[in-house]
Amino acid sequence: PTVVTVHDLSPLRYPETHPIMRVREVIERLPQAVRAASAILVDSEFIKNELIQTLGVDPRRVTSTPLGVAPEYRPRTTVETAQALATYDLAYRGYIFAVGTLEPRKNLVQAINAYAGLPESVRMTTPLVVAGMRGWLSADLEARIRCFEERGEVRWLGYVPAETLPMLYSGARMLVYPSLYEGFGLPVLEAMASGIPVITSNRASLPEVAGDAGIMVDPDDVDGMRACMLRLIEDKDEAARRSVLGIERARQFTWQACAEKTLAVYKKAIGKRQ
Repeated sequence: PTVVTVHDLSPLRYPETHPIMRVREVIERLPQAVRAASAILVDSEFIKNELIQTLGVDPRRVTSTPLGVAPEYRPRTTVETAQALATYDLAYRGYIFAVGTLEPRKNLVQAINAYAGLPESVRMTTPLVVAGMRGWLSADLEARIRCFEERGEVRWLGYVPAETLPMLYSGARMLVYPSLYEGFGLPVLEAMASGIPVITSNRASLPEVAGDAGIMVDPDDVDGMRACMLRLIEDKDEAARRSVLGIERARQFTWQACAEKTLAVYKKAIGKRQ
């Protein structure tokens, strides 16, 4: 028996955001894999519906097992984050955070475009900090980043070690995550667990993860995204309210629950009883 996990269908839904060879491989292999599988695991109800609608999969064969968040992601004080932030010359609550591999689907260019229109007084004191390794089809984005780096307004950290990332989340003013398409959107969950407000896309699985805690915005609406950033900077009460909601929301997602649901699917696939 075979159990297949499908994290997302972005190579089919947004083929222009992937290298062509990856798109061809997914087109060739994925339908065959899901047809042969005894059971299929997905990260969200959104992807479950995508599989049903796009590949005609029987809903009874698909189980959603939402991801969880590690205990390392939690609210932290200035003292707790001091060493990590000093490594990158960052101030506690003194930057807007964006996380993601530099590739088109993450839509980081729109985060930069939104940030670029903030008042100069904000940009001079609150840089946009991007954490993520170089991906693919990123030449235009990297050029855009370099333009603002030269002005001291945007910082690209590249790859950030796993032990450092929770510190950068909890030290940030907010997370901006305007991805075009996600099967889950783990950075949104990690940011909420870290106690910072989240601005994210109103598309794909992201509303499912963020719930009422996140501020939803059309990922193509640069003005709307900018207005949300400015609101969280200027309205401290709203930022604090969103932070509390995010912590409460994140508690609903655990790796224990994910593991138990996953194990149940595997047991069923091999014919064992619960």
